[in-house]
Amino acid sequence: MAKNDNRDKTDIAFGQALKQCRKYRGKTQEGFGDASSRTYISQIERGVSAPTLKKIEMLARELELEPTSLVALCYLKMNPAMNVKRLLKKVEKQLNEIIC
Repeated sequence: MAKNDNRDKTDIAFGQALKQCRKYRGKTQEGFGDASSRTYISQIERGVSAPTLKKIEMLARELELEPTSLVALCYLKMNPAMNVKRLLKKVEKQLNEIIC
């Protein structure tokens, strides 16, 4: 990141996650239909804009993914030492503690 770069590391990681999922699904930035414009997708992917939870839901639907998958991939990108299995185990434990 450049010295004057005001982008948040979470926004950057989410943008990387969105781009990876978009490419995995074979979609272009224009391919999000009513969910979002190409310009906004580009801003998210560059970490310039941060989507709301509702927007994450809409993007995930367009990508045929659970919104949780997009968010989880974001956090995996922020923490390379974490792997999917460990992250899911941690989330499962926390959710079970909260629910029970």
